[in-house]
Amino acid sequence: MNNNRLSYGPYLKQFETKFAQIHQAQHAIVVNSGTDALRIALHALKEKHKFSDGDEVLVPAVTFVATINIVLQNGLTPRFVDVDPLYYELDPRLLEKHITPKTKAIIPVHLFGQPCDMDPIIAVAQKYDLKIIEDSCETMFAHYKGRPVGTFGDFACFSTYVAHLIVTGVGGILLTNNNEHAVLARSLANHGRDPVYISIDDDQTGSFEELTNIVNRRFSFSHVGYSCRVTEMEGALGVAQLEDYQTMLKKRKSVAQKLDEALTEFKEHLQLPGIRPGNDHSFMMYPLVCRHESKEGLTNFLEQTGIETRDMFPLTNQSLYKDIFKFNEKDFPTAAWINKNGFYIGCHQDITDDDIAYIKDNFRSYFLKDSPKFKKEPALIILRNTIPGYNNLTKIKNIPFQLFKEALILGDPVSAEVKEYISQSLGQVTLKDNIPMARLMDVLRKETRAENIVFFDLTNMHNPLDIKRILFKLENGADMAIASRFIQGGKKSESGRMAYRGVGNRLFTGLMNIIFDGNFTDAITSLRGIKRPHLVPFQTTSGNWYDFHFNLSICAIKNALLVEEFPSKEILFEDTRPVHNVFISSLILLTSLIKRVADVRAKTAHIP
Repeated sequence: MNNNRLSYGPYLKQFETKFAQIHQAQHAIVVNSGTDALRIALHALKEKHKFSDGDEVLVPAVTFVATINIVLQNGLTPRFVDVDPLYYELDPRLLEKHITPKTKAIIPVHLFGQPCDMDPIIAVAQKYDLKIIEDSCETMFAHYKGRPVGTFGDFACFSTYVAHLIVTGVGGILLTNNNEHAVLARSLANHGRDPVYISIDDDQTGSFEELTNIVNRRFSFSHVGYSCRVTEMEGALGVAQLEDYQTMLKKRKSVAQKLDEALTEFKEHLQLPGIRPGNDHSFMMYPLVCRHESKEGLTNFLEQTGIETRDMFPLTNQSLYKDIFKFNEKDFPTAAWINKNGFYIGCHQDITDDDIAYIKDNFRSYFLKDSPKFKKEPALIILRNTIPGYNNLTKIKNIPFQLFKEALILGDPVSAEVKEYISQSLGQVTLKDNIPMARLMDVLRKETRAENIVFFDLTNMHNPLDIKRILFKLENGADMAIASRFIQGGKKSESGRMAYRGVGNRLFTGLMNIIFDGNFTDAITSLRGIKRPHLVPFQTTSGNWYDFHFNLSICAIKNALLVEEFPSKEILFEDTRPVHNVFISSLILLTSLIKRVADVRAKTAHIP
């Protein structure tokens, strides 16, 4: 922005040059997406080598839909080839049986961060005079037998879209070692413009003769092209990302190795990702395939615990393509198996050891739930209800009641429907409802033996997915666990009108931390858990919920409890209560803080 340059310029040129050097290619062309990189590459080959409409391109039966769509959009016909059952990429052994006199090209896809088995693919291409486009949108910086991806085909195409290995927001890159292909591809990406003038710098010449030639051709279009350009902003992002890409790759590989170690316990149930001999792997994601059963039960369970999953690019089971090509999914047995059983989870550089432990814990919860190897401590969930006759079954069904042995409901009674649902979810264990706040501690001391206690408001403000993480923290050594809105990744949603609530929370949390030398980032939230032995001695005389948790945080500091926080999102509902209610709560909290300070001073007054 400081350079007053938004169109193609120095940053994009630097990004192209650096990316090409890393991948040992002569030419790089940055466009607006990996999909358009593929579209332009195939268009260039079709135009240069005189493919006819309807000619065929061999594609793997497991890939993202863009690989197929760009073939159709170029007026060509994709022919599907089943994939390897270990690495999920185009199986070279099956190529020849799909070749016909109309076959013109192969698009092998380097999937999930790993190169295809390129030697036999190249051998088939050379035998039948076929062109190769490497779809490398998911795989950068990886090597096959010592050579980087992007150096095996007529073109190679990469993506820098969100969640890819390097990210420029939007973006794609074509690589080629063919000068004519490079010129044609750059022209096609710029409306098919005469390649003599692609950038606004191209007419900066000291030669009058050259300038005249450029001016005369500056608005000449020699091909039917596209508008696939990006800006210097994407180029600058790309340059910055390439400065540290090796660190990023190292972290991804480390995360993958730790996931391997964590999930090896379940190899009887899961096929973990393999690395083909002679390859290295950049791990854009971490693919898994259930060996003996559909993925549906496992992926739904993982989603409920906050571990996102993605289908492993189901393609041959898409009704759209079945209607177009009239093929039978049974003709692609490996792809059919992957479609039914395969999925992937994240494997990025910011996954922590704690995240990996949480992932392992949830896989154990799923696969070993009926095994004596997996026995959880009894847990109690305390649900505070401030809505008389609360009857929001949609919201309450998101609470993982199966993790608990007991439930208490504080405050107003809930509806019979909600009570029945909770009772059924908990099975034969205890449900106590309509408990006044003043009796809470008495009930906890006398009527429950749960080891881990989780607090959750039935106000629809808290995220039920956080409950599992709270229990995980407690089961793995924390004395208290807090779902915080204030640490990185935690926030309030944009809905609602009570944004001013956060000011009071921050103020009192800050004062408490200063006075008691603590480090809580969200001391007032009621979305927390605690070990029962630390809660039972706790004394409280207040019936105010936030005051209760505020004092609980202070006691945790004074007693040097191990407290772990993780980011959470609070959902602010549309609230019509007057602002003065918030100030009343603030006065209660301030009074509580003053009492605590006075108590500390009284106990330390005799110390010289």
